[in-house]
Amino acid sequence: MQIRQLNLEDAPALQSLRRIADVDGTLGRPVERQRALTLECIEQQLRPPFETLGYFIGEDMVGSASLSRMPECPIDPEATDWFGLSSVIVHPDFRGRGIGRALLDECISRASKHGAKGMLLVVNVPNPGAVALYESFRFETWSTYEGAYEHNGQRIDQLSMRKWLNVA
Repeated sequence: MQIRQLNLEDAPALQSLRRIADVDGTLGRPVERQRALTLECIEQQLRPPFETLGYFIGEDMVGSASLSRMPECPIDPEATDWFGLSSVIVHPDFRGRGIGRALLDECISRASKHGAKGMLLVVNVPNPGAVALYESFRFETWSTYEGAYEHNGQRIDQLSMRKWLNVA
């Protein structure tokens, strides 16, 4: 097992992982899902201001997560020390093995080292494992967008979640 920051050479492997993980529509609205699967979008997340991490077993990437500083915080307009967590993905065959937990732990650690006041994320409700993981790290839901998009005839809600870090 190894977690490391991804680079542009990892783009095809990350694209493959996203395609495999998108079977249940958890990558978001159709236009977001389509964009998230393009090499152009993936390559953007492999450059600053993003820190995109990969979880490897041997040579195979089986998980990933991206972290970036938020341009402004919707919770506190005067705070700029918030980070966004996005694109947390674990290959379906490797779920339930602590990979998402390890990636999330590493992202929180990196955000804390950057002096983050907190972290924000959006999760799609048909993904109860992800919601449970975030809640286990004490992320709290602060907003719900009911019926945010449709996937295979089902209306999907999105939760905006936050976690406070480095608060005096």
